[in-house]
Amino acid sequence: MNKYHMALKKCAEEDLYNCLFVRFEELLTNSEEQFSKMIRFMMGVSSIEGTIVEHNLKEMIKKKESVSVYKPKSTSFNYNTKRYTPE
Repeated sequence: MNKYHMALKKCAEEDLYNCLFVRFEELLTNSEEQFSKMIRFMMGVSSIEGTIVEHNLKEMIKKKESVSVYKPKSTSFNYNTKRYTPE
């Protein structure tokens, strides 16, 4: 863990700042719960149950299931280097 991460962890542990740690993997595997957690944190509330925010979150999750993840096209390594000069 580098100095930045250690300082950030220390601030969170000592309640110097309001921090919320979310792992990207959890957003992918447990989207609704993680986004709900983020929204509650940002709004400063304990629950979003029965709100328009909860409704919109559920709609977003439904749409997410039908969307594919971006995949870059595969090209050869350093394909465009011939277009650049050292200048």
